[in-house]
Amino acid sequence: MQEFGSLEGILNSTASIKQKARRCKLEAYADQAVLSRVLVELERNVPLEMMTMDEERVPFEKVGDLRAQGLDESRVLAFYDDLGFQETKRRFVNALRRKSNQRSAGGRRAPSSRKASSRQKATLPEEDDYLEVPF
Repeated sequence: MQEFGSLEGILNSTASIKQKARRCKLEAYADQAVLSRVLVELERNVPLEMMTMDEERVPFEKVGDLRAQGLDESRVLAFYDDLGFQETKRRFVNALRRKSNQRSAGGRRAPSSRKASSRQKATLPEEDDYLEVPF
């Protein structure tokens, strides 16, 4: 892939592949490789209006009705636990700690689990808050 850039590049350049067995297999199974590529490629041009949701699972009818919300850290941690993603969970926790420390060092309050009083404004997530979070 590094040399030819894509599956199409490989299949168009089989004559230049030096290993005979590899070249023969690529030529013999080219149709299957192309079909596999087509089957796994996602449709990217589906209008949001056409996408519907399972109303029993989510309280929205259409994907376009969804809105971004803050990250529920406890749900992410539970998800990683359920799937046994211990290393990913560790990286997630470390990223959250770094972000919290950066906020504290920058003069802003770190997020707290306590509800804000009526005088305090809630801290909204910033655009880059979860850039390092492994999803």
